[in-house]
Amino acid sequence: MKRNNFSLYFIFIAFFSFLAIFISIVQNSYKNLVKPVDKIKSEKIEPLNLNLDTEIISQIESREEIFVAPTPEPTVEPLLEEVVSP
Repeated sequence: MKRNNFSLYFIFIAFFSFLAIFISIVQNSYKNLVKPVDKIKSEKIEPLNLNLDTEIISQIESREEIFVAPTPEPTVEPLLEEVVSP
């Protein structure tokens, strides 16, 4: 009868140990999932500057192009088949 009682305690301790380890793994996984979101929320987000800086645009337009791709000229190719009228 003592042996039966010992196995019951062993199953009881094994079950709650498994439950504690499982909950610990789930909590760590959830923490790793939520951690990047909290980091983004904590950073200061700067407001957008809606003023157009024309000086930078003029600098970009004044740059020389290194390579200019040739534009193909449209050509008309003659039909090779003869058109037969009925």
